[in-house]
Amino acid sequence: MPSFRDGDLIDGVSSLDHYHGKVFKITDEAGMPSVTCRNVGHTQQQFDWDCGLSCVLMALDAADVCDAKDSILENLEEICQNEGFGHSTWTIDLCYLLKHYAPRLAFSYTTITLGVDPSYMNQVFYNKILKRDSERVQDRFEQAKAQGVTVLEQRVPIEDIVQHINDAGTCIVLTNANLLSCENCSHFNLSGSGDNTCNTSCFLLRTCGSSAYQGHYVLAVGFDIPKRKIYYRNPTLRDRVCKMSFERFDEARNSYGTDEDLIFVAAVNEE
Repeated sequence: MPSFRDGDLIDGVSSLDHYHGKVFKITDEAGMPSVTCRNVGHTQQQFDWDCGLSCVLMALDAADVCDAKDSILENLEEICQNEGFGHSTWTIDLCYLLKHYAPRLAFSYTTITLGVDPSYMNQVFYNKILKRDSERVQDRFEQAKAQGVTVLEQRVPIEDIVQHINDAGTCIVLTNANLLSCENCSHFNLSGSGDNTCNTSCFLLRTCGSSAYQGHYVLAVGFDIPKRKIYYRNPTLRDRVCKMSFERFDEARNSYGTDEDLIFVAAVNEE
C-alpha cells in the first residue's frame, strides 16, 4: 500500500490501478504524463541541520537502496565526522555521501555556482559557516570528477524536474524555507484568497525572518501538470506530501542563496 494518502494528492483519484511499481501515474488521452507521484518512505529530520541528510535517506528509499539507507541511519554521527562535514552539510557533501554509500546509484548535481559564492558572507545564514566550510567545499568541487561525482554548471527549468520525476526518480532540492508553501497543510495560513492562498505548516524552520534566506532541502516526488503543482516531501514534518504551484516552487528553489542546487537521483529498481 502507498505511504501517501491519495486524497491529499490527486483530487478524487485513489484507485490502485494507477500504480506502476512504486509510482502513481495518470496519463492524458494522448498517453502523455499528466500526474505522477513516487511512493517514498518518509524520513523526518531529528536536528536543525540534517534536512539534506533526511532527503538523501528518502531518495535512497525511493530507489530501493535500503541497505545504504540503513547503514547511514545506524552510523549517522560517525559518518558525518568521517565525511568531514560534521553538522554543516552542503549539496556537494550530499553527493559524496550518495557516491560513498550507494556507488551504483545514478545521480547528477546541477548548480549555477561551482564552488562557494563569497558574496554569501553577507547573508546571516552563511556568515558563521562560510569561513569554516569554504576550503572543504571548494576542494570537494575540484575533486568531484576524479571521485566520480557528476557536477553540471547549469540553470534547470522546472520542466526538467517534472521530466526526471516521471521518467527516472526523485530530486533533492535546496530551497529558501521562507518561500516554501503548502496547499495541503492547515496549521498556519498566509494572507491571501483564492489561488493566492497558501499554508505554512511546512515552515517550522523559519528563524531568520521572512526577508532572510533560510536554506532547507526538500525532496520533489511528484507533479500535476494540468494544475501546475509540484509534490514534495518536507523533512521538517511527519509523514506527508506537500503541494505547491510550479511558480511558487520556482521562487523558493531559485532564491538567492540556493545556487539553484538540485540533485537528480535515479530509482534503480523501478518496475
